[in-house]
Amino acid sequence: MDNIMGQTLKKNVRLMKTSVTRYAVYGVIIAFLAILVATLTTCYLGLRQNNS
Repeated sequence: MDNIMGQTLKKNVRLMKTSVTRYAVYGVIIAFLAILVATLTTCYLGLRQNNS
């Protein structure tokens, strides 16, 4: 059991040490911005509908 845990930990450490590509970072930023815009749009439309 300890051997499996050690191998899993070793794989996770190696994965965390790898560098990500610039395009992966851009993808995460675009996804975050899309969620932010969708949330703000929903809030705006909800407030606008309640005031009518």
